[in-house]
Amino acid sequence: MRRFSIILLIALVSCSPKGYWIDSDSYRAKKPNYKLQNKSFSQSKLVDTGSMYLDVDSLITADGKVLKSAIGFDLDGRAFLNSYDTSSLAFQNANSNTITTAQQVGYYRVDGFEIEFERLTPYDYGQYILWTGRIKGDSIVFTYRNFLNKDRTYTFIKSSLPKE
Repeated sequence: MRRFSIILLIALVSCSPKGYWIDSDSYRAKKPNYKLQNKSFSQSKLVDTGSMYLDVDSLITADGKVLKSAIGFDLDGRAFLNSYDTSSLAFQNANSNTITTAQQVGYYRVDGFEIEFERLTPYDYGQYILWTGRIKGDSIVFTYRNFLNKDRTYTFIKSSLPKE
């Protein structure tokens, strides 16, 4: 019986969610304990680092500002995500697709058709959010769990950069 209990405990620990958990006392996401090393990030032709991905409800204005949300991917494994307060992503050079300012900066990893943000800066109420997405053609469908323990889904579509 003791051997069965030990095997069951090992199985439960190995099946626990990776990187994201909810504190049952406060229902707030806790900061994942990641060791972010750029050498561990892989690139994929499935993610176009020369493009910006916009939320389907986003809008690029005539002066190049992004309303709502957008994601840009850098070659060194950084991803830039603006917030929902109508702030904008600024581009230093539209030809090299270098994103210079964004409200949130995270790191991403690509594995086949899956993409994952390993860390984002605090999103809301001191939360750290783990975004996991599936690449579908020219779009990425992201899912994350909010502080109420409910899944949210957002679709980002590839967009051309605003001209300088």
